[in-house]
Amino acid sequence: MQLFSSDFRGAKKAEAEGDYANAALLYSRSGSASKAAELYLRLANMRSEDDEKLQALRDAELANERNDKENKAALASQISHRIGEVLFAQISKQKIVTPEDKKKALECAEYLAEGGDYLHAGELAESCEKLELAADYYQRGGHIHRMEHVLGIKEHAQSVTAASERSYADYLFHYKLGQRTAAMEALQKGAVVGESGKARRILADLQSKQIGDVLVVSSSTGKRVICTCQDEVIIGRAPEVTVSFASSKLSRRHTAIKRDQSGIYWISDLGSRNGTTMQGMPISTPLRLPPEAEIILGGDIRLKSRQEGDVLVLTTAWAGRDYQLVLSPKHAVVPEATTHLPTTLLYEGSLPRLRVEQSIVFNGESMVTGDIEPIRGDAIRLALDEWVVQ
Repeated sequence: MQLFSSDFRGAKKAEAEGDYANAALLYSRSGSASKAAELYLRLANMRSEDDEKLQALRDAELANERNDKENKAALASQISHRIGEVLFAQISKQKIVTPEDKKKALECAEYLAEGGDYLHAGELAESCEKLELAADYYQRGGHIHRMEHVLGIKEHAQSVTAASERSYADYLFHYKLGQRTAAMEALQKGAVVGESGKARRILADLQSKQIGDVLVVSSSTGKRVICTCQDEVIIGRAPEVTVSFASSKLSRRHTAIKRDQSGIYWISDLGSRNGTTMQGMPISTPLRLPPEAEIILGGDIRLKSRQEGDVLVLTTAWAGRDYQLVLSPKHAVVPEATTHLPTTLLYEGSLPRLRVEQSIVFNGESMVTGDIEPIRGDAIRLALDEWVVQ
C-alpha cells in the first residue's frame, strides 16, 4: 500500500530532487519509518550548524522508534553516535560546572555509549563525578586501566568522605559542650582532609562569633553584664567603646579606667564636655580608685565601684536597665557571687571561659560541669532566667 500512497510517491519525488527534509516527512507519513530515519540522518550530515544537526538527529531518533525493519538497531547506534558527537563537540567548548551542565554531559555520555564510544562516555561521566558509571563505560569499552584508575579514585573519595564525616561529628560533639577551640580544630582537619567548602564556611562563621570581652544579657530582666580582662576600658556614647550609653550628656569617649602593672585601678576623664566626678570631686588628672567609690559621668550616669581582690566591679542602672562591668586581670578566676552569672568566669590568656559548677541548660542541652568557651548567641539558663551572650 505504501507504494501507491500519495505521501510515498511525493517522498520519492522529493528525495530524487534532493529535498531530504520534505522527503523524510512524507516517508514518515506514509509509514516508511526506516526510510525517514535514514534521510533525517543524511540531512544531519549535511547541516553545518550544531543546532540544526541536533534537530535532524532528534527527528531521526523519533522516526526510528517506529521502525519495524531489521536495520532498526543499526540505525539507532548510528543516530546515538552522531548525537553524542554533536553534544560532545558543544560540551568540549566549555567547563562542566552547573547542574544543568552535568545533566547535558551525562545525556551526551549515554548517547556516546549507545553509539559504542565508551572512552568519551567514561570521560564525561568521570568529569561529572559519576565514578561508578564511568567505570562501567570503561569496562564495556575494554579500557581496563581507566576503569581501575576510576575505582581507585572512588575508594579514595570514600575514605576522604568518611574522614570528613568523622571530623564534622567531632566538631558537633565539642561545639555542643562549648569546647569551641576543639570544635575549630576538628573543622580545620575536615577542611584539609576533605577540602570541604562546608567546613570552611562553618569555621569562618564560628571564628566571627568568637569574643574577647564577655557581654551577656538577661532575657528576663534585661540586665547587661560585661566582663573583660583588658588593661583599659572606655565608657562613653560611641558604639565601639567598652560600655556605651546613649546619653546626650556623655562624650563619645568620656571616661577611662585603667589597671597598671601592679594591679592598681586608675580613673581619668578623657576631656569630656560635661566631666567626670568621683566622690563628688571633679577629675582633672588620673586618680587611683579606692576600694569603694561613687563615680558620676556627665552628671547623668551614676556608677558604683568596688574592688574584690584583683577584680573591679562597676554597677549602674540607666534607662530602666541594670549594668555591671567586671574588670579582671588575665588568668583571674571570678566567682559567681561577683559576676552574678550562673557560672564562674576565668581567663586563659585573653580568652574567656565560663566554668559550670551546677546544673544549667546550655543552648538547650543539660550540663552539670565543664568549661564553656562562649561565643555570640550562646544561651545559658538557670531556673527561670536565661542569659544570652552578645
